[in-house]
Amino acid sequence: MKSYNNTKQKQKVYLLMEKLLNSFMLNIYNQNLFAGTKGSWSEYFQDYSTSEYNLTVLLKCANKPTLEIIAEKDGDEFVIKYDNNLIDGFNNFQYILTRIDNSEKIVAYEGIIEIKSILSSIDDSRSEDQRILDELISARLRIAKREYVDITINGKATRFKTLDQIDREIMRYKKKLGLYKTPIIIQAFK
Repeated sequence: MKSYNNTKQKQKVYLLMEKLLNSFMLNIYNQNLFAGTKGSWSEYFQDYSTSEYNLTVLLKCANKPTLEIIAEKDGDEFVIKYDNNLIDGFNNFQYILTRIDNSEKIVAYEGIIEIKSILSSIDDSRSEDQRILDELISARLRIAKREYVDITINGKATRFKTLDQIDREIMRYKKKLGLYKTPIIIQAFK
């Protein structure tokens, strides 16, 4: 462990340690942020009072445009409100504090936060054949209960009445997707 002889070095190390500890205590890390939603969180900074500073939060996700949120003030706290404008994915963030009296900017804190997608907004990544296979498999249970099932395959409604009919179609789509391989019989064992 390194020892520090002069007081200036000790103060510098303490300030760096305090800044590091404070950055892990940011409320942004306690949020479940979702793209396409509205919400807010608040931050309190002992060293940066709301009467002396304005806060801007910058969020940047990959090659998407930087989102700039100007925080409102509520007593001693900065309130960061977002309105359907968050971008899903891992976002780099910066807290920029600007002194009111001289417009000096300070990058007080920075880090990375994940903004999640709302499940209903995520596109279905399955192929068309996989979607049809999944629908056939779920329809099989209804046919087993002696219900007729209509399924649209390639734009054409098809009615299945028996398990044998739907099992043939399920097998066809499993083969099409490479989930089932037809066994090869070697001539020597016929």
